[in-house]
Amino acid sequence: MTINTRKSAQKKKYKRYIDSELFRFAGTSDVTFPIISSFGRFWLRFVIYPIRNKTDLFSVFVYNLTELMNKEELNYERTHKDSLTGLFNQYTFDYHYGLRYQNENFHVMYLDLDDFKEINDRYGHLVGNDFLKAFGQVLKSQECELNHFYRIGGDEFVGLLFLPEQDVKQMAQTIINRTKEIKFKGIQSKISVSIGISKYVDQLDPVRKADELLYEVKSKGKNDYLFG
Repeated sequence: MTINTRKSAQKKKYKRYIDSELFRFAGTSDVTFPIISSFGRFWLRFVIYPIRNKTDLFSVFVYNLTELMNKEELNYERTHKDSLTGLFNQYTFDYHYGLRYQNENFHVMYLDLDDFKEINDRYGHLVGNDFLKAFGQVLKSQECELNHFYRIGGDEFVGLLFLPEQDVKQMAQTIINRTKEIKFKGIQSKISVSIGISKYVDQLDPVRKADELLYEVKSKGKNDYLFG
């Protein structure tokens, strides 16, 4: 599974869409997109109208929507994402689950950091927050397309994944390995993660099943994943 390749493919697909709207010269086009320059990022809206009775002439209107779009993005971040880790929150999880649960190859991955309370008790909540942020980055590195992770409270996270079984298992092992690599100067404790994974089938709640598998992993020694 190559996450970077998929992200690159998404960018190319988006660019092709923008190019097709800007340069198709057939009827009216209305497209908004960001551009990045040495002066920063700007949101521009292009509205293109054909001039009546002229087959090769068009009117082009360009609007700077940067201020408006920045406000929209900020509002989205505040309402849809966890402020500490930057991952999606419980609200977005519920929405995405209801929207996509019947998609092909739907798996739920339930994750819980092992003995995280000991980190908070020994080093304080600020250090604990740093661990959560670092773990959030581990999860973000595995996101692509419709595959996302959500912080649903404390040190509990859920992934909604639309991948073949083998890819999901590989992702779980990658997350386990990278979580063990999280280190901070002067902090002796190491952190690990337990994971339960369930594939969606009719008449089964995959979130509950994944949660049950997670606690089975915990009972058997932690720092592992179980697929069921």
